[in-house]
Amino acid sequence: MVHKLQSEIKKLTFELIKAREQQDDHLTHLRTLEKALEKMERQKGQQQVAQMRLIQEVELKASAADREINLLRTSLHQEKEQVQQLHELLTLKEQEHRTSVVQAMEQLPHMEQQPGDSKSTVVRGTNPTILYPGCFQDQCGTSHEAAAAHGTATRRQQIHS
Repeated sequence: MVHKLQSEIKKLTFELIKAREQQDDHLTHLRTLEKALEKMERQKGQQQVAQMRLIQEVELKASAADREINLLRTSLHQEKEQVQQLHELLTLKEQEHRTSVVQAMEQLPHMEQQPGDSKSTVVRGTNPTILYPGCFQDQCGTSHEAAAAHGTATRRQQIHS
């Protein structure tokens, strides 16, 4: 019986030692897991901070891009207005020019068009040679182009006469 009890004590002692070793292993493993968890939490916090910085940078860039877009839109609108004003000015100048040409033509009654040729010009009292529509050569051999339609060549001829 003593022998049986001693054998039982040895067995239980062995199991106790084995259990303590397992407990130490479990505690070591638990500490390792806790350290890994702490490290992961730190990394997660660092990632969140980095993401927040990145989000702030992107928001700042987007805000700057929005401001630039608004400035470009304003500039484009102003340039469109300038182009429209210049177009209106050009239209006005063209109209003024047409009016002055018509008035000049009305003041020159000696100019008439050849029948059937709306671009050819003949000056009364001269013997012109038509070179091409809108251009003729008078008696003195001077070539007169579209300026004749405006009366410039005829006035020169009147001054020289």
